[in-house]
This record gives sequence, C-alpha cells and structure tokens, in this order.
Amino acid sequence: MMASPIPQKALCDALRDAIGDSHVEAALFTTYAFEPSFFEENVLPVLWDKTLSHNVRARLAQMERELLKMNTDIAVYYDRAGLDTSASPLLRVKYHGIVRKRGTRFHPKVVLALVAKDGERRLLVCVSSANLTEAGYFTNLECAHIEEVYENGRCSFRDALRTFLQNIRRSMPPETEHAALDAIARFLHRSVGNDDRGKKWLYVGGESLTDFLEPKLVRGVRDRCELEIVSPYFDEEDAAPLKALQEALSPRETRIYLPTDEHGNATCSAEYFATVKKIATWSDLPAEHLRSSEKDNKALPRRVHAKHYRILVDDGREYSLVGSVNLTNAAHDGANKGNQEAAFFIQEKQHSGPRPLLEPLDKKREPKKFLEAKDGGSDDVATDVVILPLTLVYDWSERTAHYFWDKKVGKPPSSMAISSAGVPITTISLVVGGEWQELLPNAARSLGEKLRGTSFVTVKADDLPEVIMLVEETGLKPSCVAGLRWTAEDILLAWSSLSDEQRQIVLERSLEIAGSLGDTGGRTESLENAGKSLFDTVAGIYQGFFRLEERVIGAVEKGRHKEADFLLFGTGYDTLPALLDQIEKDEAGDRVKRYITLLCAEAIFTRLLRREGAMSNFLAERQDKKTEIVRRAKKSAERIRETFSFGDDVHRQKFFKWFERWFQKNVMRDDEEDAG
Repeated sequence: MMASPIPQKALCDALRDAIGDSHVEAALFTTYAFEPSFFEENVLPVLWDKTLSHNVRARLAQMERELLKMNTDIAVYYDRAGLDTSASPLLRVKYHGIVRKRGTRFHPKVVLALVAKDGERRLLVCVSSANLTEAGYFTNLECAHIEEVYENGRCSFRDALRTFLQNIRRSMPPETEHAALDAIARFLHRSVGNDDRGKKWLYVGGESLTDFLEPKLVRGVRDRCELEIVSPYFDEEDAAPLKALQEALSPRETRIYLPTDEHGNATCSAEYFATVKKIATWSDLPAEHLRSSEKDNKALPRRVHAKHYRILVDDGREYSLVGSVNLTNAAHDGANKGNQEAAFFIQEKQHSGPRPLLEPLDKKREPKKFLEAKDGGSDDVATDVVILPLTLVYDWSERTAHYFWDKKVGKPPSSMAISSAGVPITTISLVVGGEWQELLPNAARSLGEKLRGTSFVTVKADDLPEVIMLVEETGLKPSCVAGLRWTAEDILLAWSSLSDEQRQIVLERSLEIAGSLGDTGGRTESLENAGKSLFDTVAGIYQGFFRLEERVIGAVEKGRHKEADFLLFGTGYDTLPALLDQIEKDEAGDRVKRYITLLCAEAIFTRLLRREGAMSNFLAERQDKKTEIVRRAKKSAERIRETFSFGDDVHRQKFFKWFERWFQKNVMRDDEEDAG
C-alpha cells in the first residue's frame, strides 16, 4: 500500500502555526454544532501567541485579560439546533445563533482571522469539516484547508468570501452588531483585489455543487478521472448527489468511503449500500488515518467526520473539495434550497499520476451488519428538535434587554415565558414579530441578575416544548472569574514580572487563595509581602511602575494602541485603574505604601509626556482619561496626607511639599539611571 497523499495535523496546531506571533485584530468562527465551554477553554487560546495556564480558571482569566487588552473583536455564528447547553460560556465573545428557513441548516465550519505583524495585515481563511466541539477538534478524523489573503494582494475567492459574509449578515435580525464580520469585510473590500486566474475557489452555496464545479474543471477531465468521496452522511432515500457528480465528471472509477461504527457495522442501510455498489466502489481509509492511538493497537478507531472529494486526473492533476459538504441533497442543492455550506475547491500540484487515498473493500471486508441512520444522526439535516426563531439580547452598558422574533421563519406565539433555572424572569403576553421589542425594566433587571451566573435561559412559547437558548450579550460583561480581586501589591508584582510565565504564577497563586477563602474581595495580604523592609517595598513599587512604563512605551511604538490603552485606562484585574481601586478600598493598609503608589500613578504620565511623537499623540487623544486618572490619584493622596500628624498642619504641609519635590526629582531621572 502506498503512503497516504494527505498530510495529518491537529487543527488547533495548524491554526496556531498559521497565526504565529501575529496580533489578531478580529476573528470569526462558524459552526453547526457548538460547545461554548469547550470553545473558550481549548479553541480560543490559539489566537494568542502566549503560554496559558493549565488551570482552567487561570486560563479563562488570562484570556479575558487578552480580550480586554487587545480589544479583539471575536464572534461565533452557530446553528441553534446544534447548541450544547451543558456548560455556559463565560468570556466576552459575541455568540450569534442562526435559524434557517424550511428546516435547513447553517452548516459551514469556517475560521476567519484578521491578523497583523510589523505593519503587514493578512486574513487567515480556514475551511474545515470540524464543528466547534470536543469531538470536532480533538477526537474525530476531520479535514481542513487553510489559505492566507494578504493586504494589497489578489485573491481568487475574494468575492465568494464577501458573499459568505453577506449571507451571514442576512441570517441575523436587522441592526445586529457584527464588529468582527465588519472588520473582515472592510479588509476584503478595501485591501484585496480579485484574481480571475487563480486555481483556488470557495463554495458558499450560491448554486448547486455540481453547477459550481463544472465550469472550474478544464478540458480533459471527463472520462479521464477517478472520483473519491469521503462523507460520513448520506441520504438514505436515494443517491441523487452521487449520480449528479458522476454525470458531470464521467469518472472511470468512483470510490466512496463506507462509514462504520466502533464495531465495524456500516452506518447506512443495506438498501443504500446496494444502490451505491451498483455505480461506485465502497472503500476504506488507510489505517494510519483511523488510528486513535499510536501506542494502543486495541484502541477504537477514530470516528470519521471529514467531508473530502478528490478528482484525480490521468495526467497527474488533482482537484480537492474540502469543507462541510456531505453527500446529501441538503448539502449539494445550494443555500437557497438546502443548507448554508462552505468548502474550498483547489487544484493541487501536478503529479506523475493519480494518487489514490481510498482502498476498495473486497468481499471479505464488506460489512455484515447495517445500521439504519439514527434520527438526527446527520449533522446537516433537519431533526425534530424545537428551534424558536427568537433572538434575546442583553446590553450590560445600558442594562436593557430586547427580543426579536423572526416572523419570516415562524409565526409569533400568542405568549412567551422566559425563565432561568426554574425561576421566572418575565412573561410576554403579546409577542410582536419582525421588529425589535424592549423588555420592561424589571424584566431586564431580572435577566441581568441571572446572566451573572449563566448565559442560558429557558423559553416556553404557547404549547411548544421548552427551549434552552443562549442570550446574546453586548457591552462590558462582568468578569468571568468569580472572586478574583488582586491587592495593590499583587498588581505591582505582576507589573514588575519580566515574562508572561512569571505573571501566570502570580495569577494562579491569587486564584488558589481565592479558592481557599471563597472570595478575594476582603483579602488585603499580598502574595509577596512577608518579611519585606520599607526599602524593599518602595523599591518594588518603583520597579512595578517602571516596568509598566516600558510595556506602554513598547506597545505604542509598535502601534498596539489598544494594549497601551488597556494597561493605563482599562477594566481588568491588573490595570492602573484596578490599582487605584484597591488603594482607595484598602483604608486599613500601610499609608506610606499607598501614598507612594499614588504619587507614582501621577508621575507615570509626567514621564510618558516627556516622549514626543507617537506617545505624545497617544496621550493627547486620551486627554480626558488621563485627567481622570491623575485626578483620582491626587484626591486619594490628599486624603492619606491628612491622616498623618506632624504636631501641626504647617509642619505637615512643609514635609509633604519637600517630600513630593524630592520624589518628582527622583522619578524624573533619565531612563539610563532607571535601568541602573
């Protein structure tokens, strides 16, 4: 047996390698089946070139910080029928559920990541068969293809990508926020030209699959090719999609992968097996692709979920279709009649001759038992699950809630009850369809309280079964890490740490303390405070601020303004505003340390303002934010000064005037002295 012509790699690793150390400006994911918790803990981290903690809570806290610091727009679009409701999402990601008409499915598995490095931007386009689930990314045998679209370059599938984004937008209620989608669409519109001569195409369901393929196959394919198909699902009632492909290509041989369960039983009916056997050759994949363990020969084979079509021409040309398209009518009919799909169609490099992947089954290897397709077994056909064409949105900034019932998909019910964990939130007696409706203030308040614990609610419409759905949340959602409240010393320690690994240790230790205390809200003891002298403490404060200054300068000089803005003005557990919060709350803490910390908070802006060019412009654009931070620091410092006694107010004022003059002179030393 010849070696497999298909390379193998874990999808997370492939995405991570493609992104590298580039900064992700926006990312968009589409999927049919969706496990939000798995996505946040295992897929989302590939967007950052950082070492993240193995502790789940620490990893979530790190990602929450990255989302705030980099202000990256991230969105997931999923089919409502495929939503897993066993664990709620926690991070500030936009999750959009899609309900399609006529029981068809939103089925594309696409990752779009707009990244930048050294002033150069590119769009990473990954089209695969993998859902955003543990099975899709960790255990199944899937297939994927990744392309890169460069700024000021040309792309043969640019228009198809733009159509794909437009289709997503049309699938959502009007006025829905699409920050990530909009950023990617702007990049394609302004920075990428079309290439009519390219040999890479993107199928997005504008026509049937056969109509899409025919004009892209140049002369010499009909009667001179072999066709290989890997698909885990079929239509049991007929083989129409297969027959249409054979009519268009007239292949000399057609090989089709026979999906089986863990016991080797065919997961199609005996009737369908016999029908296909008359016009094609049932085949198997090489063992190396199915092996789930390199060490355990008795391990069960991997479940095949890949959708891969290969056209092997006699002269060595190869064409591959890789993506979400099963061998079903719903997948092949196009988005107007069937599912919304996505697949790359690529002409591979020239070879000396056909390189088959599938191995024909002989009589001995044909299955002895056939299983009827289970109801809902396919991930691309309608099931009996109840889906409501309802969108619920909660705005954390305004503390308001709205709903939208898509009357084009389903008739609005006469009444609708919304609850969470059995606790009623509101009942709407007259559901309005086709336009946004605001919930009453009391209902919005109740919904907001429930969303602090879970993003899922239960909806009961008329006599339909209850439906669990995911609320779309906008604005600044509360932190996902309950109890994470760093002391001022913790923040300064993290600032002074030289590496992400050192900061990770601080985070993990703070979470350990939070877990032992139940909440860190009342914790005043620092992680690194035992046995320190006043000199050590003051030196640590200086060191923390100098390191913060270095990171802000580095971010601004490299054009990462969002990162610098987050460090100086953002909401997080280790930002400058967070430090001021802890200083103001810790009234029983050491007055000298608190006072010097506040002076440093004022001084960092004085030091940064000495720099001209990019830094000067950066601060000028944020004058109001800077003024507010300095005002808070001055006010808090004045309150602390008033608690000191020097016999009388005159002596106290003289001392602090002298001390602050000395302090300003000290902190305004040249950078060379700081480094020493």
